Amino acid sequence: MRTSLCLLVAFAACQALPSGLVWSNVVNMPGDLQSTGDGWSATRAEDIGSYRCAADDVSFSRPTRIDSFVYYSIQVGTPDILGGDLYVYTVDNGHPGTLVAARPDLPNAHVDTGLFNNVFNATVYSNTLAVPGLELPAGQYFLAFRTVENRINGQKNGALTTRVAIGGARAQWNFSVSRDGDVGEGWMTMDAFNLVQDQEWAFHVIGSTVVEPVSYTVKLGKASSGDVSSLRSADGDALRVCKFVVPNAQAAPVNVEVEATSPYAVPTSLSFAVRSKMASAGQFAQTLDLYDWNAGAFDPVDTRTDALTTSYSVNELAASGALTRYVRAGDGAVRARYRVRVTGVSSVALWCHDADRAVWYVAP
Repeated sequence: MRTSLCLLVAFAACQALPSGLVWSNVVNMPGDLQSTGDGWSATRAEDIGSYRCAADDVSFSRPTRIDSFVYYSIQVGTPDILGGDLYVYTVDNGHPGTLVAARPDLPNAHVDTGLFNNVFNATVYSNTLAVPGLELPAGQYFLAFRTVENRINGQKNGALTTRVAIGGARAQWNFSVSRDGDVGEGWMTMDAFNLVQDQEWAFHVIGSTVVEPVSYTVKLGKASSGDVSSLRSADGDALRVCKFVVPNAQAAPVNVEVEATSPYAVPTSLSFAVRSKMASAGQFAQTLDLYDWNAGAFDPVDTRTDALTTSYSVNELAASGALTRYVRAGDGAVRARYRVRVTGVSSVALWCHDADRAVWYVAP
């Protein structure tokens, strides 16, 4: 499947998708979903030992966080749907290769789209899997998915394919993918079943581009170790900033501003996330803020404060309102900051804060 933007016109289910980047291989909506005659039981039903899994390829031109995965289905009866599985594999000669990530047992929001499939004489459902913490470098991958269900009296949630050829590989099928994503048999294309050469699984991928920092400035505190590269990946190589000279009791002893460049001048979603911890025990809090270029100041509304411990945690601030004010016109600059202060006791006087990653998630 080639990367493309979903056309949302006149399709209620797609219009209800979350904001963000959308990769789609349903190209003629709602026609594809109403007229396709291909529906397959891509399900994990352990009560009967079924481990069927669907897969298709996607290409990301930039580092990407997948936020949700939506596929379309028709039902046989009223299946007992328990959730959904999502897996990521490398590409190996046109088929799924090495397992990259496994996200089994995700919540499945199974919803009537209002569309009706004329071939199956059945309602078309959307299945939205919320995907926590799945980031991928730029490149081509196979995404594999299925419904998790109890197979009662043969009732099932059959995933739909469309009869198109968008680019890349065709729809793939496997009968032996375990819960953890291990593959017991080889993958095959769907034409092995119905002799139709051009098929794509009917799904969308909704996500955000990962935007890494280009610079940082320590406004308060003293840098002890690390540099801007320390803020680009969660690898334990942290930017450590320690309490030093504090001008007044109201100022946060550690105050670091971070800048990056958004690839989108008019984002539909924008957030700033910091993975960090304290170097010593005590009671501390971290506040995240976004810079409003129109006002020339950090915004007092879009702010978030979270407690910190000596274990790494990720805190994320999602922007609201008119998002263009957070992207500087002309060069796409975005700025945010994190501030750390003690909220109770501290085991040391000159405490230090470790930021292992500070990135934006932005979508057009």
